[in-house]
Amino acid sequence: MDQPVLAVYDRAGVFHGWLRAPMQVRIQPRWIDVGTAELTVTLTDPLAEVLRSPGTRVMCSLRGEHVLGGPVTAWRLTGPADAHWAFTVTDDAYIAEQIYCAPSPSAPLTGQSTGSDTRNGKLESVIKSLAAANAPRSGIPVDIAVDKGRGPTVTLAARWQPLSDVIGPSLRAAGMSLVVTWRPDVNRLLLDVAEAGTYPVQLSVESKTITAYDVSAAAPTATRVVVGPGEGTSFQQIVNATAE
Repeated sequence: MDQPVLAVYDRAGVFHGWLRAPMQVRIQPRWIDVGTAELTVTLTDPLAEVLRSPGTRVMCSLRGEHVLGGPVTAWRLTGPADAHWAFTVTDDAYIAEQIYCAPSPSAPLTGQSTGSDTRNGKLESVIKSLAAANAPRSGIPVDIAVDKGRGPTVTLAARWQPLSDVIGPSLRAAGMSLVVTWRPDVNRLLLDVAEAGTYPVQLSVESKTITAYDVSAAAPTATRVVVGPGEGTSFQQIVNATAE
């Protein structure tokens, strides 16, 4: 199977090399929530010292496509037997949890309104306008990708909530995702949205994208239930006729 390509950068955006011989790689990209990766390397790995440095970033790609990328947010040293380093990488989409949406983003903190910041429009447009208005106060250097007006028309209201909480339900309902990628040339993040697409590789045993499966079936434990108030006299029966 294809192996992920792991590029390591320092906090200034300087490329330090490819992680060529990790002991173990576990990458968990997520469509909506924040993905993570855990990289396990030997004590003598040439990039171990860089990975321990604050602000180090790892970009993970597969077949030339970006999969996950972000800062090393934790590390663990295990030994002395089978000694190794384990580094946790958190995807840059985490900034949606760090950007808080103020009721009056353009006003100072001492002049906030009593209501909410309510915005209406295409989902992509609303997300990007909220991010653009509130990201500067977070202290995180974020650029906003060109708005293409994708998604359904929504009305979102925010008042001191993380951006992720404000937009999460609408993203799930629309089958869309928030994508945040880091650009080493400018050392800044780029925020965009994505629509669901077709998986580029056929899922099958022959292509080795399915390495194991376990199929089972079991009879239902119940097909009828009687519901009603514990102390009342009126009840009703619900039947799963298909299962029966």
